[in-house]
Amino acid sequence: MPAPSPEPTLPPALAPTPPPTAQELKVYFIDVDQGDSILIDLGAIEILIDGGDKSPGVVAYLADYVDGALEVMVATHPHADHIGGLIDAKKIIDGDSILNYALFVELGDDHPKFATSLNNLGRLYKDQGKYDEALPFVKRALASRERTLGTNHPDVAISLNNLGLLYYDQGKYDEALPVYQRALAIYEGASGPNHPHVAIILNNLARLYYNQGKYDEALPLYQRALAIRERAFGPDHPSTKQCREKLKACQNAMRKR
Repeated sequence: MPAPSPEPTLPPALAPTPPPTAQELKVYFIDVDQGDSILIDLGAIEILIDGGDKSPGVVAYLADYVDGALEVMVATHPHADHIGGLIDAKKIIDGDSILNYALFVELGDDHPKFATSLNNLGRLYKDQGKYDEALPFVKRALASRERTLGTNHPDVAISLNNLGLLYYDQGKYDEALPVYQRALAIYEGASGPNHPHVAIILNNLARLYYNQGKYDEALPLYQRALAIRERAFGPDHPSTKQCREKLKACQNAMRKR
């Protein structure tokens, strides 16, 4: 008789999967005046979602409630009342991490809101006098818009103006001048020579020349900006009055030479 077949062997029993460990979840809604800010405490991990505006409320709150350093920071929206407080809060992120550029990172570098987020972060750093930190955000926003919208789109002019303002605030007038000039050409080409956006760039160019004592170059730019604003907004609009005052200051400076 043939030998009986061996009994099939069973695989070794698998160890049962242990049930997940229960973990206490705490959620704190932080008072940051205008805006939103939420702290989620998972014990070993602490997550900050948004930071409100530039009030010190979020940092003061974290100092009392966060044990050690923050592990995760999330920004949900590119406006200042969501990301303003994160600039200072990033100082207490675990390690030496930098606030992630990508408030809308899941949408990718080429999404229009990504460039808006970069511009807003650059502006927040600029407003705090942190020009070296602001510059890469502003430049990256410009590059993103040039790539996705084309080099002559009005939104590119917005980024160029932001870059020009950043150079201006640092006293880098030679770098600011061609940036402003390019922004002006884009606006004139897209919207015509008498659009209020054109007046913004004219005013910034005039101020650049004025602060270098180049009053002859500044004067016609102030005059043109004033004419545009008078037509667009009327003689009593605050922006019109401000432009008129700058024109008078330029004329006075020319008389005193």
